Amino acid sequence: MTNGWQYLFPLLVVAALVAGCASDGDDQRVLTDYEDVGADAAADADGSDAGDPDTGTDAALDAGDDADTGGDVEEDADAGNDDVCQPVGDGKIRRSEFQYDTGFSIPYEFAVDVAVDIDGQDDNGTTVWDFEDFDDDDFTEELELRDPADYWFGDEFPDADYAVDISVQADELGVYEVTDDALLLVGLATPHGPDDDDPHTHIEYDPPIEALSFPLEESKSWGGDVSADGDYAEVTGYTGHDESYEVEVDAAGELITPYGTFDVLRVYTVREHPTSDVFDPCWYNIYLSCDIESRVVSYVTECFGTVARVLSHEDEPDHSFDEAAEVMRLSQ
Repeated sequence: MTNGWQYLFPLLVVAALVAGCASDGDDQRVLTDYEDVGADAAADADGSDAGDPDTGTDAALDAGDDADTGGDVEEDADAGNDDVCQPVGDGKIRRSEFQYDTGFSIPYEFAVDVAVDIDGQDDNGTTVWDFEDFDDDDFTEELELRDPADYWFGDEFPDADYAVDISVQADELGVYEVTDDALLLVGLATPHGPDDDDPHTHIEYDPPIEALSFPLEESKSWGGDVSADGDYAEVTGYTGHDESYEVEVDAAGELITPYGTFDVLRVYTVREHPTSDVFDPCWYNIYLSCDIESRVVSYVTECFGTVARVLSHEDEPDHSFDEAAEVMRLSQ
């Protein structure tokens, strides 16, 4: 296990690759190309001019026409399709474009303790982040979207919709609830419970942490103060803690991953929380503050959710930090 609060709130937001967004061998690897191959585009949610469900050609053309003529793309996108998540490509990510399901795994490629360019490079006016390769130590892990009802903590979080590993370097699961307006991190838990020989984690956030606020769009921001209470396997004698967070959708552009290239919004989170260094003098001096800052940078796209995420080291003061504790991105 890792030690400390570094991974206590990393905002691992994963959307399941279901509902027909893409599959291995599809041409749907670059979201800006979806109008050429998409099925049941958002503009067909009203039932007019629906194309062949096998090819989606007419539907895609209709979606393009609506965008060009100022049609109500947002209304159509929110109406959506029960089976297919179809990107609209208008710079917003709505609740209907955040897809998830439980019971299967998604491959992500990880790099640990690496140099990273979180701000990207300008390419003729478009910000491009190249996260395809980092170093020879990259490794792939499959992250499973789990049904909380299948675990001991299901009764503790009755409104939760899914649970997923918060980091490849931690044993805890983030437990999430999806509402019409937000993706909420309601707590943390280890897969094993209090009946196991190993220490377990069961933390509830009050209020829940608003990981995403729908619709996502550039310049949107939110945040809050939260209290965490419960048991934490990583810290002996844990008695709860308070922390705060500020989130801003502060950039848009293209992100290159091992899976493909995506149009993304950058969601930048700054956490203020206690240090996990028990040797820090603040733990023994009531006049000193133990609070430090950590940063989480997520790159989110329609239908796929988070296609990349960067975790800073625990005490990171630089907004444009260039050394990451962990980088995760969608893989094949």
